[in-house]
Amino acid sequence: MMQHCWSKPVAGAFLVLGAALLMQGVYIPAKAWLAQVLIAAAWDDASAAEGAGRPWPWADTVPVARVRQSRLGIDQYVLAGASDRNLAFGPTHVAVSAAPDARGNIVLSGHRDT
Repeated sequence: MMQHCWSKPVAGAFLVLGAALLMQGVYIPAKAWLAQVLIAAAWDDASAAEGAGRPWPWADTVPVARVRQSRLGIDQYVLAGASDRNLAFGPTHVAVSAAPDARGNIVLSGHRDT
């Protein structure tokens, strides 16, 4: 059987592409899990010190609330500011609505694709 000179490079390219797709599939859930761990630690620190702490040094947000619903298995920390960057890490509080600990309508935003 005759082997084409381009079969090895094509197979190598498919191998690299497959590895890249696999890494992307692992990266996003791992990032989301790690973010929730860091946000939970910041929430615990803020509760103990009575002040909001950033989940990582370069974060431009802080946790402002925790949403739990045992029956549905929901336990999420809510970040201040409903920007695209913050939404990548969890649900967010829309700043023009009432604060989570105040009277009035509180608006939270999020998505469920990760």
